[in-house]
Amino acid sequence: AGQSTMTEGQPVWGKKIVLAARILGACCATALVVIGSVGLVGTANIRQIADSIFFIFFGAILLIAEARFDWFLHYFSFLKSPLGLGLTYIFIGGRAFGWPWWGYIVMALAFAPGAINLFLAIVCYKLYQDEDAISPDSKTVDKQPYKPLLDPTASDEKNPESWGKKVVTSIATDQGVQQAVANAAKTAVKKEIAANLPPNWVSRRDEGSGDVYYVNTANGQTSWERPE
Repeated sequence: AGQSTMTEGQPVWGKKIVLAARILGACCATALVVIGSVGLVGTANIRQIADSIFFIFFGAILLIAEARFDWFLHYFSFLKSPLGLGLTYIFIGGRAFGWPWWGYIVMALAFAPGAINLFLAIVCYKLYQDEDAISPDSKTVDKQPYKPLLDPTASDEKNPESWGKKVVTSIATDQGVQQAVANAAKTAVKKEIAANLPPNWVSRRDEGSGDVYYVNTANGQTSWERPE
């Protein structure tokens, strides 16, 4: 009986640790965004502007990660684990090396949650990595799968190769297209014949038989044989 009580209490204990780490991380990420915003005010220093944008960008990303937005963590799954979060915080804090004294404030804001997350990665990794094991309602929630950013198993309608085949087949079987091709071929043949005829000779097509005959426009002479 005692073992059952400990098992039921362990998820609650783990959830409190994870929640505390999240709150600390969100506060530090917010502070990084504020520091970055303040650094943009009234400065023309290129390095300071770049560093400020860096802290605003990554601070916002960490805020989203700490808020545990499923759509974000699906595509950036490394931020779902304490190891990924911890290393990200350490990376951001390292940016402040070589700064004046207030750079130590930035490093403290980044290294503190980074160290805690790395500690969680060693001590209770599974509790933070898979929160379905903590949430009692996770087994009853039917989560919709996310669509990959690049879907290699696209349907035939979205497959460029299949779509191209359908277009070619549709064009090849279209009667209007076939007639246009036939007319173009006839016109090309007529032009080729006319180009090689002697002066004043033109080709005509007999309406009854459809055969080609030749007419001399100078004297009105006609011939079924091609004049040389």
